[in-house]
Amino acid sequence: MCFTDPSAWNLICDLLDSSHVFHPVKLQIPVGQFALETTVLLEGTPEIYIKVQMSQGKAWGRSFHYSDKGGWNVSPKKQDGIGGKDV
Repeated sequence: MCFTDPSAWNLICDLLDSSHVFHPVKLQIPVGQFALETTVLLEGTPEIYIKVQMSQGKAWGRSFHYSDKGGWNVSPKKQDGIGGKDV
């Protein structure tokens, strides 16, 4: 399954609206900031890793990619180009 920026954000919003479990994680950059991370398994796709940072009234996409390990010790790959959305 391929995702565009809008379809990735639609998935993230749907997960947040459905009370899907996100876990807080302390970021290394910027120091002292936090983000929320989760994985989700959709029908017919590998597990997807998502990390979103809440800052300045927006949700900023930090990571959105197929999980390379599964579970919570995933080594996230940065995917720039997913900008902030007003929350």
